[in-house]
Amino acid sequence: MAQTNVNIRMDADLKKQFEKFCDDMGMTMTTAINLFVKKAVREYRIPFEIGAPRPSEETACAMAEGSRRVTGSDAAVSATGIAGPGGAVPGKPVGTVWIGVSARRATYARLYHFEGDRVSVRTQTVRQALILLHEEISSE
Repeated sequence: MAQTNVNIRMDADLKKQFEKFCDDMGMTMTTAINLFVKKAVREYRIPFEIGAPRPSEETACAMAEGSRRVTGSDAAVSATGIAGPGGAVPGKPVGTVWIGVSARRATYARLYHFEGDRVSVRTQTVRQALILLHEEISSE
């Protein structure tokens, strides 16, 4: 079977941690990634449950950065939250929203706790995201 190279981007600290994990498991990073890909293709799914304490600052920042990178724009915003009526988790009630901003000078996220029904939470989220975007591009 012919081999090919695949390049991926990874946080430097994460790479170090993954290299140590692979070393402890007695395999290379290439072997570990090949195991994941083969299982994903064979089962035609991500071979584990993906979960995170959502919404989160990290997610909002990653979404904004990704949007900015993919679109080639100078600035981007993102929002991740619980608009309701369901979805609340302990410590993160309905109305919990992280809004991310990514621009040339910085990437950051702010936490909001909006009140109201689903439509109201979404409306407040969009309004605040546009305010943050306006503030960001006005300061450049």
